[in-house]
Amino acid sequence: MNLIFNSFILFILPTCSLLHVETALKSPDNSNRSENADQNKYCLYEGKGVDGYDLVTFFEEDPLKGNEKFKSSYDGVSYLFKNKINKDKFDQNPKKYLPKYGGWCATNMASKQLTKPRLDLYIVNEKGLFLFERTLGVNGKILWSNNEVEYEKLANHNYNYLIEKGKFPD
Repeated sequence: MNLIFNSFILFILPTCSLLHVETALKSPDNSNRSENADQNKYCLYEGKGVDGYDLVTFFEEDPLKGNEKFKSSYDGVSYLFKNKINKDKFDQNPKKYLPKYGGWCATNMASKQLTKPRLDLYIVNEKGLFLFERTLGVNGKILWSNNEVEYEKLANHNYNYLIEKGKFPD
């Protein structure tokens, strides 16, 4: 089983994102980063984390867009909220609400790729918020759910290495 899974990670998964891949160390909207944010630490949309969606709503209801009136910054990234209550919740405990892997697609992080997720594909559990992408034939959320332990182990290793070394492990 492990050999099959590793073959899938190495050969099949990288091809699933051909239409939406932003390869390692390149991401088009990340030119708007602040000086404080590492180059590939966060997936940004026009300078905002999670495309301006209210992070708290992922945990409490369906994700909703935030409002510029209710803005917070964490590690140089701006996040928007739908109201002051959600902004205050985030400000009190940002790590609870921040998406794993800086907001990059969790499944593709496991295969050493930086891809923007679709914000309607996510999992919230005791470990936090995981975001996923979907291409024509592959749904990252379903792949992740089928082997969460192995994907999470790989994604954690790859993301930590990327942040520490500025590149993915060989």
